[in-house]
Amino acid sequence: MRHLLLALAVTGVGLAPGFARAQEGYSLESLLVSSGSDPITSGVAAIARFRDGSDRFAEVAAQSEQAWFAYGKYFGGGARSFVAAGAVGHFQTAPLLGLRFDAVFRLHESVRIEVLYWPGVLLEEPTDWKTENDGVQNPEGVYHGQFSGIRLAVGPVQASYYMLNFLDEPWNELPGISYTWSFRDDMAASLSATWNNNSRDWLPWIGLVWAP
Repeated sequence: MRHLLLALAVTGVGLAPGFARAQEGYSLESLLVSSGSDPITSGVAAIARFRDGSDRFAEVAAQSEQAWFAYGKYFGGGARSFVAAGAVGHFQTAPLLGLRFDAVFRLHESVRIEVLYWPGVLLEEPTDWKTENDGVQNPEGVYHGQFSGIRLAVGPVQASYYMLNFLDEPWNELPGISYTWSFRDDMAASLSATWNNNSRDWLPWIGLVWAP
């Protein structure tokens, strides 16, 4: 855990000067509006991502129980691309700090594999996870979570398998499937269903993406 905290600190220090130098020149890359639940969102949500000419990006997300601001950079291109970012935000009442690493491997024009790893720490327990509310004493010395997984996209269909470790909850396996319909060059609608192994139920989700 000390290594995770050190990595968070180093990433924040490294990204801050770049963000300070590059507040101009950003344009909207994508806007997602969604409803329902998936492994990282719940309720009504909006996520906007802005990108500049040097492949830096800023992302702002607002949801019913959480919000975050992420700043990072794209690397690579063509058949392989990567994202590294740092993030700050809150979940319920708890401030959070996190890292984000994404990789995309394009095997064919219509086939790609996406891999992600998002670790983070919270400065306190969120309301629903406080011992007086859930009756569970968190055995960990640091409030932390990890979200990782892989997704295979073949044309408009995506199959995913994610793992979530959050506070005192057991590891949660989250397999899912989704379908994306591009009805305009700059707009697409997506439907997904994710199986929550911990709660033993499905998480339905619908989203609309605009990428001008």
